[in-house]
Amino acid sequence: QSLPRRITLDFRDVFSSGFAFDRISGSIDVAKGVLRTDDLEIRGPAARIRMRGVADIEAETQDLKVAVQPTLSESVAVGAAAGLVNPVAGVVAYVAQKVLSDPIEKFFAYEYVITGTWADPVVSKSGSAAADLATGRSDGGR
Repeated sequence: QSLPRRITLDFRDVFSSGFAFDRISGSIDVAKGVLRTDDLEIRGPAARIRMRGVADIEAETQDLKVAVQPTLSESVAVGAAAGLVNPVAGVVAYVAQKVLSDPIEKFFAYEYVITGTWADPVVSKSGSAAADLATGRSDGGR
């Protein structure tokens, strides 16, 4: 989805602050001020994020597992196709990414655990999220 943006010279997602996104999907259950999700997904031009866990609004705490898969391939392919490397290499890179189910992006995917308070969150890397993203999970296979 970043290809149409680049063709129209739209680089707002690159130069603006925050995380630009195209779509948010999933379900969130709310009970007694506690939000719980097992399938929240945010897709943007920079990354695909899958989240599961709980956030307590009153206590302002969270216990979340977040899998982040950067969107690298289209940008690389577009750059090559634009002449940075070679137009043929750009087309080959783009086709390979789509045929092989985004292997480069999955290689760079990681899972994080976010706990603690909203004012002082504790973020720790828990490993590669490639398998979890492929299966639609973000729980480290647990």
